[in-house]
Amino acid sequence: MSNQPDSTSSNKDKNLPRQYTHITQEKRIDFLKDVIKNNVSIIKAARRHQIKVSTAKVIVKKFKEKGKIGKQRIPDNLNPQQEDQISQYLNNCQQLQSQLEILKQKNAQLEYFIKTQQLNQYYRMQYQIFFRFIAYTRTVRTHDIMNKKFIQQLSITELNQKKLQDNNTKG
Repeated sequence: MSNQPDSTSSNKDKNLPRQYTHITQEKRIDFLKDVIKNNVSIIKAARRHQIKVSTAKVIVKKFKEKGKIGKQRIPDNLNPQQEDQISQYLNNCQQLQSQLEILKQKNAQLEYFIKTQQLNQYYRMQYQIFFRFIAYTRTVRTHDIMNKKFIQQLSITELNQKKLQDNNTKG
């Protein structure tokens, strides 16, 4: 006997029907309430209601796009109050989506503004440091020039005094 897998068993696995988990209408509605009304993330709500994440995403997508809660579309024979509730709910979902997009844009603008402010503050500090350095070097240069002039004046004064002394000693 060989250790190779039996080709007939792998074919059998492929031919086996998939096992689907039935999600009741109530479970779907509770899940959608959590996601849309209570602003729970799809992943957290899926875990809470024991629904696969991929299935949960499909449930939300179908509800937002087509108004489907289960496998069938919302029945046409709803009473007017139910229709109003569903249409109001869908309108609220669309408004929340548009508000979310606006908030995302404002958040991006705010992040850009904050980064710009931080850069401006950094460059302002660099500018101040640079001009303090320039002022310091000017001060040092001025002191050096003044010291040189003072030394030159002292030297001239000393030379004049020596000349006077030399002249006095000669004469």
